[in-house]
Amino acid sequence: MGLPTIHRILTLAIPLLNTFSQVLWVRLVTGLFGGVSLNVAMAVLLDSTPEDARGKVIAIVLLAFPMVSIIGLPLMLWLTNTFSWHIAFYILGILCIICCGLVYCLIPQNQANIDTQYKSYLPKGLISQRILLGAASTGLSNFSSLMLIPLLVPIFTDILYLSTQDLPWLFLVGGLGALLGTKFASWLHDQFSFKTLMLWSTAILMISMAYLLLMRENSLWFAYSFMFGMMFMVYVRLILIAIWSANIPKPEQRGGFNSLQSALNNLFSSIAFIIPSIWFSNTALNQQDLMPIIYLAVFANLILLPCLKMTKEKSTQR
Repeated sequence: MGLPTIHRILTLAIPLLNTFSQVLWVRLVTGLFGGVSLNVAMAVLLDSTPEDARGKVIAIVLLAFPMVSIIGLPLMLWLTNTFSWHIAFYILGILCIICCGLVYCLIPQNQANIDTQYKSYLPKGLISQRILLGAASTGLSNFSSLMLIPLLVPIFTDILYLSTQDLPWLFLVGGLGALLGTKFASWLHDQFSFKTLMLWSTAILMISMAYLLLMRENSLWFAYSFMFGMMFMVYVRLILIAIWSANIPKPEQRGGFNSLQSALNNLFSSIAFIIPSIWFSNTALNQQDLMPIIYLAVFANLILLPCLKMTKEKSTQR
Protein backbone atom coordinates (compact mmCIF):
# COMPACT_ATOMS: atom_id res chain seq x y z
CA MET A 1 0.00 0.00 0.00
CA GLY A 2 2.92 2.35 0.66
CA LEU A 3 4.06 2.66 -2.97
CA PRO A 4 0.60 3.47 -4.45
CA THR A 5 0.01 5.98 -1.62
CA ILE A 6 3.23 7.88 -2.38
CA HIS A 7 2.41 7.74 -6.10
CA ARG A 8 -1.04 9.20 -5.36
CA ILE A 9 0.31 12.05 -3.21
CA LEU A 10 2.93 13.04 -5.78
CA THR A 11 0.37 12.97 -8.61
CA LEU A 12 -2.03 15.22 -6.71
CA ALA A 13 0.84 17.59 -5.87
CA ILE A 14 1.75 18.26 -9.51
CA PRO A 15 -1.05 20.81 -10.24
CA LEU A 16 0.25 22.87 -7.30
CA LEU A 17 3.70 23.33 -8.84
CA ASN A 18 4.71 26.56 -10.57
CA THR A 19 7.56 25.73 -12.96
CA PHE A 20 8.20 23.12 -15.64
CA SER A 21 11.40 21.93 -13.94
CA GLN A 22 9.48 21.21 -10.74
CA VAL A 23 6.85 19.25 -12.66
CA LEU A 24 9.58 17.32 -14.48
CA TRP A 25 11.38 16.26 -11.29
CA VAL A 26 8.21 15.32 -9.45
CA ARG A 27 7.03 13.27 -12.43
CA LEU A 28 10.41 11.54 -12.47
CA VAL A 29 10.06 10.52 -8.82
CA THR A 30 6.40 9.59 -9.38
CA GLY A 31 7.44 7.33 -12.24
CA LEU A 32 9.95 5.56 -10.00
CA PHE A 33 7.26 4.65 -7.49
CA GLY A 34 4.75 3.86 -10.23
CA GLY A 35 7.17 1.52 -11.99
CA VAL A 36 7.88 -0.44 -8.82
CA SER A 37 4.16 -0.60 -8.03
CA LEU A 38 3.44 -2.02 -11.50
CA ASN A 39 6.07 -4.74 -11.13
CA VAL A 40 4.86 -5.75 -7.68
CA ALA A 41 1.25 -5.76 -8.86
CA MET A 42 2.11 -7.99 -11.82
CA ALA A 43 3.97 -10.40 -9.54
CA VAL A 44 1.01 -10.62 -7.13
CA LEU A 45 -1.39 -11.09 -10.04
CA LEU A 46 0.60 -13.94 -11.58
CA ASP A 47 1.05 -15.63 -8.21
CA SER A 48 -2.72 -15.57 -7.74
CA THR A 49 -3.50 -16.90 -11.23
CA PRO A 50 -3.47 -20.57 -12.30
CA GLU A 51 -0.73 -21.30 -14.82
CA ASP A 52 -3.14 -22.22 -17.62
CA ALA A 53 -4.93 -18.85 -17.29
CA ARG A 54 -1.86 -16.59 -17.11
CA GLY A 55 -1.79 -15.95 -20.84
CA LYS A 56 -5.26 -14.43 -20.86
CA VAL A 57 -4.58 -12.48 -17.66
CA ILE A 58 -1.39 -10.92 -19.08
CA ALA A 59 -3.23 -10.01 -22.29
CA ILE A 60 -5.99 -8.32 -20.27
CA VAL A 61 -3.46 -6.31 -18.25
CA LEU A 62 -1.51 -5.22 -21.33
CA LEU A 63 -4.75 -4.09 -22.98
CA ALA A 64 -4.29 -0.96 -20.88
CA PHE A 65 -1.51 0.30 -23.14
CA PRO A 66 -3.47 0.42 -26.42
CA MET A 67 -6.47 1.73 -24.50
CA VAL A 68 -4.33 4.71 -23.48
CA SER A 69 -3.91 5.57 -27.18
CA ILE A 70 -7.59 5.01 -27.94
CA ILE A 71 -9.23 6.69 -24.94
CA GLY A 72 -6.71 8.12 -22.50
CA LEU A 73 -4.68 10.51 -24.65
CA PRO A 74 -7.60 11.97 -26.68
CA LEU A 75 -9.67 12.41 -23.48
CA MET A 76 -6.88 14.11 -21.55
CA LEU A 77 -6.01 16.36 -24.50
CA TRP A 78 -9.67 17.39 -24.76
CA LEU A 79 -9.92 18.07 -21.02
CA THR A 80 -6.68 20.05 -21.11
CA ASN A 81 -7.83 22.18 -24.04
CA THR A 82 -11.32 22.65 -22.60
CA PHE A 83 -10.39 23.36 -18.98
CA SER A 84 -6.69 23.38 -18.00
CA TRP A 85 -3.72 21.03 -17.75
CA HIS A 86 -4.32 20.68 -14.01
CA ILE A 87 -7.49 18.66 -14.52
CA ALA A 88 -5.60 15.69 -16.00
CA PHE A 89 -3.52 15.23 -12.84
CA TYR A 90 -6.52 15.66 -10.55
CA ILE A 91 -8.27 12.86 -12.43
CA LEU A 92 -5.17 10.66 -12.26
CA GLY A 93 -4.90 11.34 -8.52
CA ILE A 94 -8.54 10.38 -7.97
CA LEU A 95 -8.03 7.18 -9.96
CA CYS A 96 -4.98 6.39 -7.79
CA ILE A 97 -7.12 6.83 -4.66
CA ILE A 98 -9.73 4.45 -6.07
CA CYS A 99 -7.04 1.90 -6.93
CA CYS A 100 -5.57 2.10 -3.43
CA GLY A 101 -9.00 1.38 -1.96
CA LEU A 102 -9.49 -1.58 -4.28
CA VAL A 103 -6.04 -2.95 -3.41
CA TYR A 104 -6.74 -2.68 0.32
CA CYS A 105 -10.19 -4.27 0.10
CA LEU A 106 -9.74 -6.96 -2.55
CA ILE A 107 -6.15 -8.19 -2.54
CA PRO A 108 -5.32 -10.70 0.20
CA GLN A 109 -2.37 -10.18 2.50
CA ASN A 110 0.24 -12.62 1.21
CA GLN A 111 3.16 -13.53 3.42
CA ALA A 112 6.36 -14.62 1.70
CA ASN A 113 7.54 -17.95 3.12
CA ILE A 114 11.13 -18.36 1.97
CA ASP A 115 13.56 -20.52 3.88
CA THR A 116 16.66 -18.80 5.25
CA GLN A 117 18.82 -21.24 3.33
CA TYR A 118 17.04 -20.38 0.06
CA LYS A 119 17.31 -16.62 0.54
CA SER A 120 21.01 -16.71 -0.29
CA TYR A 121 20.16 -18.34 -3.61
CA LEU A 122 17.78 -15.63 -4.78
CA PRO A 123 20.35 -13.02 -5.92
CA LYS A 124 22.27 -15.71 -7.81
CA GLY A 125 19.09 -16.93 -9.50
CA LEU A 126 18.11 -13.43 -10.54
CA ILE A 127 21.35 -12.75 -12.40
CA SER A 128 21.55 -16.03 -14.30
CA GLN A 129 21.89 -15.89 -18.07
CA ARG A 130 18.47 -17.44 -18.54
CA ILE A 131 16.79 -14.81 -16.35
CA LEU A 132 18.65 -11.96 -18.06
CA LEU A 133 17.77 -13.16 -21.56
CA GLY A 134 14.14 -13.74 -20.60
CA ALA A 135 13.85 -10.33 -18.96
CA ALA A 136 15.40 -8.66 -22.02
CA SER A 137 12.98 -10.32 -24.43
CA THR A 138 10.13 -7.79 -24.15
CA GLY A 139 12.51 -4.85 -24.50
CA LEU A 140 14.09 -6.40 -27.58
CA SER A 141 10.63 -7.05 -29.02
CA ASN A 142 9.79 -3.33 -28.81
CA PHE A 143 13.23 -2.10 -29.85
CA SER A 144 12.64 -1.85 -33.60
CA SER A 145 9.22 -0.20 -33.39
CA LEU A 146 10.50 2.40 -30.91
CA MET A 147 13.05 3.56 -33.49
CA LEU A 148 10.19 4.51 -35.79
CA ILE A 149 7.52 5.77 -33.39
CA PRO A 150 9.30 9.08 -32.51
CA LEU A 151 9.57 9.80 -36.25
CA LEU A 152 5.94 9.14 -37.14
CA VAL A 153 4.64 12.69 -36.70
CA PRO A 154 7.33 14.32 -38.93
CA ILE A 155 6.95 11.46 -41.43
CA PHE A 156 3.21 12.07 -41.70
CA THR A 157 3.43 15.87 -41.82
CA ASP A 158 6.75 16.61 -43.56
CA ILE A 159 7.13 13.66 -45.95
CA LEU A 160 3.58 12.44 -46.60
CA TYR A 161 2.23 16.03 -46.29
CA LEU A 162 -0.78 15.06 -44.20
CA SER A 163 -2.68 17.57 -42.10
CA THR A 164 -1.96 17.84 -38.38
CA GLN A 165 -5.70 17.37 -37.88
CA ASP A 166 -5.29 13.80 -39.13
CA LEU A 167 -2.71 12.89 -36.46
CA PRO A 168 -5.14 12.08 -33.60
CA TRP A 169 -7.10 9.77 -35.90
CA LEU A 170 -3.94 8.07 -37.10
CA PHE A 171 -2.87 7.29 -33.54
CA LEU A 172 -6.40 6.21 -32.73
CA VAL A 173 -6.22 3.69 -35.59
CA GLY A 174 -2.81 2.57 -34.29
CA GLY A 175 -4.32 2.07 -30.84
CA LEU A 176 -7.15 0.00 -32.32
CA GLY A 177 -4.58 -2.13 -34.14
CA ALA A 178 -2.71 -2.67 -30.88
CA LEU A 179 -5.95 -3.56 -29.10
CA LEU A 180 -6.94 -6.13 -31.73
CA GLY A 181 -3.38 -7.48 -31.82
CA THR A 182 -3.50 -8.04 -28.07
CA LYS A 183 -6.76 -9.97 -28.30
CA PHE A 184 -5.54 -11.96 -31.29
CA ALA A 185 -2.29 -12.91 -29.54
CA SER A 186 -4.13 -14.24 -26.50
CA TRP A 187 -6.07 -16.53 -28.84
CA LEU A 188 -3.01 -17.57 -30.88
CA HIS A 189 -1.12 -18.53 -27.73
CA ASP A 190 -3.35 -21.57 -27.22
CA GLN A 191 -3.37 -22.65 -30.86
CA PHE A 192 0.24 -23.01 -32.03
CA SER A 193 3.74 -23.64 -30.67
CA PHE A 194 5.76 -20.69 -29.40
CA LYS A 195 8.51 -21.26 -31.98
CA THR A 196 6.04 -21.18 -34.87
CA LEU A 197 4.36 -18.05 -33.54
CA MET A 198 7.66 -16.23 -33.09
CA LEU A 199 8.89 -17.00 -36.60
CA TRP A 200 5.65 -15.95 -38.29
CA SER A 201 5.01 -12.89 -36.12
CA THR A 202 8.57 -11.64 -36.65
CA ALA A 203 8.35 -12.13 -40.42
CA ILE A 204 4.99 -10.35 -40.70
CA LEU A 205 6.16 -7.55 -38.41
CA MET A 206 9.17 -6.99 -40.66
CA ILE A 207 6.86 -6.80 -43.68
CA SER A 208 4.54 -4.34 -41.93
CA MET A 209 7.50 -2.04 -41.16
CA ALA A 210 9.00 -2.42 -44.64
CA TYR A 211 5.61 -1.23 -45.97
CA LEU A 212 6.73 2.26 -44.92
CA LEU A 213 9.30 2.16 -47.74
CA LEU A 214 6.39 2.53 -50.19
CA MET A 215 5.56 6.02 -48.87
CA ARG A 216 2.90 7.81 -50.87
CA GLU A 217 2.44 11.53 -50.51
CA ASN A 218 -0.99 12.83 -49.48
CA SER A 219 -2.27 9.28 -49.08
CA LEU A 220 -4.26 9.09 -45.88
CA TRP A 221 -5.17 5.49 -46.64
CA PHE A 222 -1.48 4.55 -46.75
CA ALA A 223 -0.87 6.17 -43.35
CA TYR A 224 -3.90 4.46 -41.79
CA SER A 225 -2.97 1.03 -43.15
CA PHE A 226 0.64 1.40 -42.01
CA MET A 227 -0.31 2.48 -38.48
CA PHE A 228 -2.85 -0.30 -38.07
CA GLY A 229 -0.65 -3.04 -39.55
CA MET A 230 2.51 -2.15 -37.65
CA MET A 231 0.85 -1.65 -34.25
CA PHE A 232 -1.20 -4.82 -34.71
CA MET A 233 1.90 -6.96 -35.28
CA VAL A 234 3.99 -5.15 -32.64
CA TYR A 235 1.44 -6.11 -30.00
CA VAL A 236 0.88 -9.62 -31.32
CA ARG A 237 4.56 -10.41 -30.83
CA LEU A 238 4.86 -8.43 -27.59
CA ILE A 239 1.94 -10.23 -25.93
CA LEU A 240 3.20 -13.64 -27.02
CA ILE A 241 6.63 -12.88 -25.54
CA ALA A 242 5.14 -11.43 -22.35
CA ILE A 243 3.12 -14.62 -21.81
CA TRP A 244 6.16 -16.81 -22.50
CA SER A 245 8.54 -14.81 -20.28
CA ALA A 246 6.08 -14.84 -17.35
CA ASN A 247 6.78 -18.56 -16.95
CA ILE A 248 10.58 -18.16 -16.72
CA PRO A 249 11.06 -17.08 -13.08
CA LYS A 250 10.14 -19.17 -10.09
CA PRO A 251 7.33 -17.75 -7.89
CA GLU A 252 9.78 -16.39 -5.31
CA GLN A 253 11.78 -14.68 -8.09
CA ARG A 254 8.85 -13.09 -9.90
CA GLY A 255 8.98 -9.64 -8.28
CA GLY A 256 12.71 -9.28 -8.95
CA PHE A 257 12.30 -10.62 -12.48
CA ASN A 258 9.54 -8.08 -13.27
CA SER A 259 11.69 -5.23 -11.93
CA LEU A 260 14.66 -6.38 -14.02
CA GLN A 261 12.40 -6.70 -17.06
CA SER A 262 11.07 -3.17 -16.56
CA ALA A 263 14.60 -1.78 -16.21
CA LEU A 264 15.76 -3.49 -19.41
CA ASN A 265 12.63 -2.30 -21.22
CA ASN A 266 13.51 1.28 -20.31
CA LEU A 267 17.15 0.77 -21.30
CA PHE A 268 16.30 -0.60 -24.75
CA SER A 269 13.63 2.08 -25.24
CA SER A 270 16.18 4.82 -24.49
CA ILE A 271 18.67 3.33 -26.96
CA ALA A 272 15.97 3.03 -29.62
CA PHE A 273 14.96 6.68 -29.15
CA ILE A 274 18.56 7.87 -29.26
CA ILE A 275 19.42 6.20 -32.60
CA PRO A 276 17.17 8.35 -34.86
CA SER A 277 17.98 11.49 -32.86
CA ILE A 278 21.70 10.96 -33.50
CA TRP A 279 21.10 10.08 -37.15
CA PHE A 280 19.13 13.27 -37.81
CA SER A 281 21.13 15.52 -35.48
CA ASN A 282 22.82 17.35 -38.36
CA THR A 283 20.19 17.07 -41.06
CA ALA A 284 16.49 17.67 -41.57
CA LEU A 285 14.18 14.70 -41.85
CA ASN A 286 13.77 13.70 -45.48
CA GLN A 287 12.81 10.55 -47.32
CA GLN A 288 16.30 9.71 -48.54
CA ASP A 289 17.93 9.93 -45.09
CA LEU A 290 14.99 8.11 -43.50
CA MET A 291 15.56 4.93 -45.52
CA PRO A 292 18.55 3.63 -43.48
CA ILE A 293 16.55 3.99 -40.25
CA ILE A 294 13.65 2.04 -41.75
CA TYR A 295 15.97 -0.75 -42.93
CA LEU A 296 17.65 -0.82 -39.52
CA ALA A 297 14.28 -1.04 -37.75
CA VAL A 298 13.10 -3.82 -40.06
CA PHE A 299 16.14 -6.04 -39.56
CA ALA A 300 16.45 -5.20 -35.84
CA ASN A 301 13.41 -7.45 -35.36
CA LEU A 302 15.72 -10.43 -35.95
CA ILE A 303 17.78 -9.67 -32.82
CA LEU A 304 15.08 -11.21 -30.66
CA LEU A 305 15.19 -14.68 -32.22
CA PRO A 306 18.71 -15.73 -31.04
CA CYS A 307 17.86 -14.37 -27.60
CA LEU A 308 14.78 -16.58 -27.40
CA LYS A 309 16.70 -19.59 -28.68
CA MET A 310 19.43 -19.21 -26.04
CA THR A 311 16.84 -18.77 -23.30
CA LYS A 312 15.06 -21.97 -24.29
CA GLU A 313 18.38 -23.82 -24.43
CA LYS A 314 19.19 -22.66 -20.89
CA SER A 315 15.73 -23.81 -19.82
CA THR A 316 16.38 -27.26 -21.28
CA GLN A 317 19.73 -27.52 -19.50
CA ARG A 318 18.28 -26.47 -16.15
